[in-house]
Amino acid sequence: MAMTKLRNYLLVLGLIMAAACTPIQAQRGQIVSDDQLTHLIVGTTAKPEILAAIGTPTTVDAFDDKLWYYVGEDTKQVGIHPPSVTDRRVVALTFDENGVLQDKKVLGKDAAQQVAMAPGATKVTGQEPTVVQQLIGNVGRFEDSGTAKK
Repeated sequence: MAMTKLRNYLLVLGLIMAAACTPIQAQRGQIVSDDQLTHLIVGTTAKPEILAAIGTPTTVDAFDDKLWYYVGEDTKQVGIHPPSVTDRRVVALTFDENGVLQDKKVLGKDAAQQVAMAPGATKVTGQEPTVVQQLIGNVGRFEDSGTAKK
C-alpha cells in the first residue's frame, strides 16, 4: 500500500513538473501580416481604408499625427525563465495632408537596438520638500478618531 501511495505521489509530482516546463506563448500588440500590407497601396490607400483593413494603430506619433505605428511581438516563456521574444514587428505608415498613404516601412526583430539607461540624465520634477517641511509636514494631519466631537 505504501509503495502505491509513493508511486502516485511521484506520478503527480512528475506531471506538475512537466506542466511547469510547458512553453507559454503570448502575443502583445498587433502584428500586421505581409498579406495585410499588400492591400495598403502607397499613393491610393487612405486612413479610413487602413482602419477598416488592419484596425487602429498602436500609437500615433506625438509630434506628427501623419505617422502611425503598429507594434506587436510574440513571446515564449519556458518554466521560470523570463520570456524571450520570438517575433517582433513594427509597421510605420506615413500619410500626406489629405490622409493618403505616402510610405510604409516594416521593422523586424533584427532592427531592434538596446538603449543604455543614463541615470540622472533626465531630472524628474515634482514636489521636493525642504528638510523643515519634511519634519513638520505631518503636524495637524491626523485627528483622534476615538473621541467624539462636540
